[in-house]
Amino acid sequence: MKEPTPEQGQPPNPVPWLLTIQIHLVSALVAGAVSLTLFVLLAIPLIQRQEEIRHVKPLTVTAYSPRRVETDSTPFVNAAMRRVREGQVAVSRDLFLSGWVFHREVWIQGHGIFKIMDLMAKKHKNGKVITNSIDVFLFNTHKAREFGRKELIVALLGGKG
Repeated sequence: MKEPTPEQGQPPNPVPWLLTIQIHLVSALVAGAVSLTLFVLLAIPLIQRQEEIRHVKPLTVTAYSPRRVETDSTPFVNAAMRRVREGQVAVSRDLFLSGWVFHREVWIQGHGIFKIMDLMAKKHKNGKVITNSIDVFLFNTHKAREFGRKELIVALLGGKG
């Protein structure tokens, strides 16, 4: 009997994305950047979704809410020109320029999978340039403040890159 093709609803051959997982995560494990526990926690949800991982790196992760003091003059419209909703993130401009673009998905350690739909400001109010950062959108300002500032492993999923 002939094997079903991807066009018939079967997932494509998983070897390329599995190999990518192994290369990125084993490299990080060997370099000491990722513990064995974190390796397993990172790999399991991605393997279940059968996503190809493009970049895995530690990033600063914060949260924001739709207040003008935290956004531009249109707090309910993101940079991708869509209405904001939870499950979306903003990325720093250095990440955006390196392929972390609108409509791509990211996996954030301990928080799940989000869609990139917004850009962070170029600089903090103190003038410091924002780099290697992701901002999770939350409607609730109190929850966004409680989220705080975290250094987490983030993986860019799927797409070309």
